[in-house]
Amino acid sequence: YLVVIKHGEYFTAYQNLRTVNVSRGQKVSTKQNIGTVALDPSTGDATTIFTLSKGKIFNDPRQWLAPN
Repeated sequence: YLVVIKHGEYFTAYQNLRTVNVSRGQKVSTKQNIGTVALDPSTGDATTIFTLSKGKIFNDPRQWLAPN
C-alpha cells in the first residue's frame, strides 16, 4: 500500500505498507501511526520508501526527520 499526506504545499509518501490505519481525507497528527511496513519475504526485513516533495520537486527528507 501507499499513503500520501498533504501538508500545505508539501506531500509525504510512505510506500510498501502491509496495512493502512488511515483513510482518504482523514486528518492525521504528528507521530500518528498510519500503517504497518511490509516485510521482505526473502530477508524478513521491514523496508519502506519515504519521499517528500513540494509540488513536483522532490526534497531530501532527512532534514525533516527527527533523530531517534
